[in-house]
Amino acid sequence: VMGGWIYWCVWERRESPTAGRIMAATADAYDTAWSAPVEIGRCLHTSGDSAWPFIMTIEQLSSDTLWAAWTQHDTAGWSVRYSRCVNGNWSPPEPAVVRPNSIRHARIGRGRTAAGQACPLLVWEEAGDIFYSQNAEGSWTAPQEVAHSDAMDRNPEVMSYCSMPLELGPW
Repeated sequence: VMGGWIYWCVWERRESPTAGRIMAATADAYDTAWSAPVEIGRCLHTSGDSAWPFIMTIEQLSSDTLWAAWTQHDTAGWSVRYSRCVNGNWSPPEPAVVRPNSIRHARIGRGRTAAGQACPLLVWEEAGDIFYSQNAEGSWTAPQEVAHSDAMDRNPEVMSYCSMPLELGPW
């Protein structure tokens, strides 16, 4: 939801067993039709896996920002790519994190900077552990482990808890 009850949907449109496009569409809460899909990025998965795109908003007083993130696997390794949408305009996709190990179950949610501002937060599974990075002050932080375990940690999810309007709680 963004900008007064506008709904967004993102998905992967597969063109071949390894290549696809990340698509987005929008609908007004009072309209029954979705907009024509637009391409916001491309994905490659030499492993044949899915890009698993995810979406969230950072609500601000001046303008809301929509963030979409998805995984990619190619000969250079694994990455989580993202694109931002402000006032209906999508930015070119960029890598948020690049890793040598497989990235699974990447999710995007809302974090908080040291100054208390909302920012995007990524979590993912890598080599049996859960990692995170956040886009604080316009760049992504170095990946850090949430918790190390000798067991196999799987399927992370991220959520922001808000107890008051415009306040962020634990993630």
